[in-house]
Amino acid sequence: MEKGKGEQSEMVPTPIVEVWEGIIMVPVIGILDSARTKQITESILGHIARVKTEVAIISIGGISVVDTKTANHLIRTVHAAKLMGTEAIITGIRPDVATTLVNLGVDLSGIMTFSTMHEGLECAFKKLGWKVEKSK
Repeated sequence: MEKGKGEQSEMVPTPIVEVWEGIIMVPVIGILDSARTKQITESILGHIARVKTEVAIISIGGISVVDTKTANHLIRTVHAAKLMGTEAIITGIRPDVATTLVNLGVDLSGIMTFSTMHEGLECAFKKLGWKVEKSK
């Protein structure tokens, strides 16, 4: 059955990847509107409620546009995760996104941010007291 004109397609859920015991990564890609940001928050908080999650890494490197509304929603998601006992880290902050956030006056103080997933994972491992080394 074909969808009628103006009918929206079903929203694709944002995946939650368990990268390590107690660490999840949420890749956010594309455009964020209010329905999608609500879905992402519900997915993250629902996962935290079901599975012991000490660190949630939210990767925003795939977001095409960041505005005040999107940034504020991400901040609220980070604070909600913290209330549930999970440290949230935002990664994937590109130079253009950093400039936009500064120009918009978005306050990310108190929130851990990194430009790369690698840095976010290193921080998560340190928070959990883990050390990952290459074998000789």
